[in-house]
Amino acid sequence: MACSHVDTCELFAQFALNPALRVWQAHYCDKDHSRCARYQLARSRQPVPLNLLPNGSKVDAPRSEADYGATAIFNAILKRRAPMVLSFLNTGTDVNVRDGRGMTPLMAAAAIGDVDIIRLLLSKRADRTLTSNDGETAYEIARRGGFGEAADLIGSARTARPVHRNPKVEKPNLFARLLGR
Repeated sequence: MACSHVDTCELFAQFALNPALRVWQAHYCDKDHSRCARYQLARSRQPVPLNLLPNGSKVDAPRSEADYGATAIFNAILKRRAPMVLSFLNTGTDVNVRDGRGMTPLMAAAAIGDVDIIRLLLSKRADRTLTSNDGETAYEIARRGGFGEAADLIGSARTARPVHRNPKVEKPNLFARLLGR
């Protein structure tokens, strides 16, 4: 029987992105999830650290909680898991956090045309006027991707703030850092 906490487990998205981690997924998520340290904490309604592995050990990489949260929210968006996105936002992940390309969660949702996640991010005050390192807003990304409904939703959101051009800042790619690349 599969784990009942897969939809809210930040680490599960990492397993899906990296074939080398699928052994963990097969052992803990698909089979014996009752032994998973993450599952046990979630069942007892305790916070689950982002760096906690299913076997109870912690990954001690030189990353901040904000880095873990940023990586996790982008992974949840790519997996189209709105409840996980909401969970990250409710536990303090910045709605306008950026990845190494200057992309925000709203831009990532626009790139895949996920209107449910776009609505969620806008309801949490995602800034639709921010631009990526390439100078594109979430609206422009959605339009370029052919996601008219997503672009219309972003374009009609009420934001009176000016467009913030993002200077090209070299930041390490959070996905690559989490996966150890």
